[in-house]
Amino acid sequence: MNARPSLVAAVLAALSGTVTADDSTLTASQVGHDNRTQLVQAGAALSTLAVDQLGNYNVAGTDNAAIYQSATGASLSIEQVGDANLANADQQGYGTRATIDQSSRPGSGLEDGRRSASLTQSGDFVYGSISQVGVSGHSPASLSQTDNGNAITLSQSGSAAGNTAYVTQTGNALVSTVMQTGSGNLSTITQR
Repeated sequence: MNARPSLVAAVLAALSGTVTADDSTLTASQVGHDNRTQLVQAGAALSTLAVDQLGNYNVAGTDNAAIYQSATGASLSIEQVGDANLANADQQGYGTRATIDQSSRPGSGLEDGRRSASLTQSGDFVYGSISQVGVSGHSPASLSQTDNGNAITLSQSGSAAGNTAYVTQTGNALVSTVMQTGSGNLSTITQR
């Protein structure tokens, strides 16, 4: 019985930690409701950071403390299956890639619940993607990039109305793609 608290402490320490070794992998998987994940991976070239959450009301990063990754050629992914989930990530470095995927879980009781996703990236030749599937309306998604040669894909699909997509890119040789289904949606794309 005493082994469980030690195991829980070890897992919590791992989920709250910082990883800095090159070509490293940091993964957090959570199943259930009302889970929180905060990860930092810095200075680890060609590294991978992945968050997988299954359930409702889960949070990967917050407005005040985003999931953070800083490295050359790094990859960041957040996948949330469930409803009323929030994801917030900040990625910095040359040639990086980040994706946030949010979808509903059939039979969850909150199907097509609101969700929120935000991704900020800086560095040349980076790719960022946000996909929200089964959004119920009033689900915001924002993606912001600075520097050159960057690309964004933002997709919101569902039958409800009132979803918002905000894309901001600053630099040269930029590409933005925004796709929305439903009615009464808002899309704002700014390139400068």
